[in-house]
Amino acid sequence: MKKTASKKSPKSSTLLRKIEKVFKDRIRPMLKADGGDVEILSLKGKILTIRLVGACGSCPYGLMTLQYGIQANIDEAFPKEKIIVQLGD
Repeated sequence: MKKTASKKSPKSSTLLRKIEKVFKDRIRPMLKADGGDVEILSLKGKILTIRLVGACGSCPYGLMTLQYGIQANIDEAFPKEKIIVQLGD
């Protein structure tokens, strides 16, 4: 998994570690069950950029996975942070 945090302040590094734990515990198992996975590309402020890989990278339901699987889990785990998850290249 590739991961970078822009402006590596202690707060953003801590937030990124917490996000990575949510991905490990909640999101990755869901994606791997369907032959896919996800890479965290960057965290810039409150914008988390990810890449869907494996089966998820070419699945026509990728945007649904992003919205209802990934974004929903991030919103539930970090209700006060208002993190936006977007797809990157």
